[in-house]
Amino acid sequence: MLNQISYKKFSLNTHLDNLRSGRPNSCQLELTYGCGLRCVHCYVASYNRPESIARELSTAKVKKIIDELRNAGVLWVCFTGGDPLTRKDFCELYTYAREKGFLITIFTNGYSLRQEHIELFRRQPPFIIEITLNAVDKGLYEKISGVKGSFKKVMASIGALRRHKIPLKIKAMVTKLNSQHIGKIKKYALVNDLPLALDDFLHAGLGLSPRPLEFRLPPEYFSLRTKRKGNSCPVIPKERKAVRNALFPCVAAGGDGFQIGPYGHISACCLIRRPDLNVLKNGVGPAVKKMVEYFRNLDFTTDSKCKTCARRDECGWCPGKAWVETGSLEKPLDYCCAIAKANDNQ
Repeated sequence: MLNQISYKKFSLNTHLDNLRSGRPNSCQLELTYGCGLRCVHCYVASYNRPESIARELSTAKVKKIIDELRNAGVLWVCFTGGDPLTRKDFCELYTYAREKGFLITIFTNGYSLRQEHIELFRRQPPFIIEITLNAVDKGLYEKISGVKGSFKKVMASIGALRRHKIPLKIKAMVTKLNSQHIGKIKKYALVNDLPLALDDFLHAGLGLSPRPLEFRLPPEYFSLRTKRKGNSCPVIPKERKAVRNALFPCVAAGGDGFQIGPYGHISACCLIRRPDLNVLKNGVGPAVKKMVEYFRNLDFTTDSKCKTCARRDECGWCPGKAWVETGSLEKPLDYCCAIAKANDNQ
């Protein structure tokens, strides 16, 4: 008879074992930049167009990456995008990864969920599906999503997943459009017994796209909390302080997890994308090693005030956010400085 342990204990043991052996644990695999919605704050919106989507990896190349991930010792894989469900070969890729033994999470908005997806998830359940639900009011939802009729479709998708008892979580991005509506989202989650996660820091989009910044919350919003819970990037664990450098306050230099984009480029940060770090050219193992070396060797080269600022753990600043907003990994962001100042008034 097999011994049973809790998922929490299994996860911790696996992460620690991989940490000791130098193997990565998880990968966010962006299958596509494509999405059926046009959310006003989307950070990959500039790539959600036919010419960009046409450049994305073929089914065979994605499968090759999945094989590489398995060989590298990765256990947790998140299919994300864009919306991964928009790929015509999603079911084929999901089945392939599932048969390799991965624990699979899916990030989607639910808009492109089809009956074939439901039937597949019933037969082969994912670890969890996370659906972004930025409002539970039709008018507000579609003001954010940019697509008429999307609210009804997304709510139907959530209903279908719940009826079939497919593991589900909802999340929302708090913006100036829906900040007064979050109580209703929380109530919806509570009534329907759904876990809810909120994020409230908007950054610029890929390609230095400033549009998402129009919908940022005022800095004073953060002063309403009892205390901001640190940088929105995961802070590096105590046992990994040896790999921490002055520039990156997060786990980017650790190698524990990483992201692979729709063109096959690997990065420890979804905002910092380097075309030379390609997993199909280098293989996942060598690409991870090269990526970790790149992030660990980065340090401040200017006299940026962020280098010695004691407020970095509360303002939300990080090199990735600076990069997509200013084109520099080191420049301070006025918005982050304003958040720190607002916190002084708590």
